[in-house]
Amino acid sequence: MRCILAGVIIIGAVASAAAALDLGIRAAEKSRSSFQPPAPDPEVIQQGGDTENDAIVLAGIPILISGSTVGYSDDFDEACPYDGSRSPDVVYRLVAKGNILVDIDLRDSSFDTKVYVYRENLTLVACNDDYHTDHTSRLEGVVLVDRMTYYVVVDGHGGDAGEFQLSIGYQRPCELACPDGMELEGEPPLIDGYVDAFNGGCNSVEQGTPVPAIEAWLFQGRSGWYRDAEGVSCRDTDWFAVTLPPSGNLDIWGDAEQLTYVAVVDPRTCDGKVLQSVLIGPCTEGVLSVSGEPGSTIRLWVAPMRFEGPHRGDREYSYVLAREDYLTSMSASAESWAKVRQLFH
Repeated sequence: MRCILAGVIIIGAVASAAAALDLGIRAAEKSRSSFQPPAPDPEVIQQGGDTENDAIVLAGIPILISGSTVGYSDDFDEACPYDGSRSPDVVYRLVAKGNILVDIDLRDSSFDTKVYVYRENLTLVACNDDYHTDHTSRLEGVVLVDRMTYYVVVDGHGGDAGEFQLSIGYQRPCELACPDGMELEGEPPLIDGYVDAFNGGCNSVEQGTPVPAIEAWLFQGRSGWYRDAEGVSCRDTDWFAVTLPPSGNLDIWGDAEQLTYVAVVDPRTCDGKVLQSVLIGPCTEGVLSVSGEPGSTIRLWVAPMRFEGPHRGDREYSYVLAREDYLTSMSASAESWAKVRQLFH
């Protein structure tokens, strides 16, 4: 990880409104679409893109195209995490030029989308159902191997179909690196069948609802995804206790390698009440400004925004939390965030 304390964006305030967040480890059940997809249209299918055998060829990256799944047949479906799609799907063919990482996005499409990437032998590489709040899809950091053929499939949830916007672009991976002397989370590796007895908080009631304290001025944590005993994708949720300083005011800075929520939740119950939150990463900073009774304890909840990793094979990533009062105390001459940031370059 590389701690670059630059471009801090102040998000959240002392009196910020409560946010609606799902604090659980599994995605909520998603209702099946009642939409009945139209029958396949032979005139549309003849244009290509119905299966891998007549896939529409993509010339190169970056790619930005518009299309529609209406009129195509239903040939593909993957659980990511929802399956049972009856929607028509469109297939594109792409040959990688070099070993590359790409982001694939269906934002601003007109329906509830899904997207899959397959190798030339139709082995699944990555898939996503819901990424954006409008239930459209996105894949991040998909690894493509030089000269290998891939199929990108645009699908829908349930029976949904319609117009889509498909973009494929190169990605610069976000890798954070931090200075020595950090407090490390110490949670065991995330493996399939993992049971979080370390800092699972309200998601680990059977393990005693563990909520360890963060003591250091700079903290490195790890989060990510795993499959539970039933094979369902779960995200790791980390719960921490933080004591407010004598002033009663605390700014908590954060950054992460993946999109990550940092939230202040009600420390008295496990009813999921969120007092305020900020979304950090990838390599995009945010700050929570918290206030309360001096010496009192607040409860932090940190978790990936998504319930599934960006693509299959992903397990863990790093995030950093820093208490501004400790950062500023490191330098008597620190008059601004800019001077504090210089300490970590």
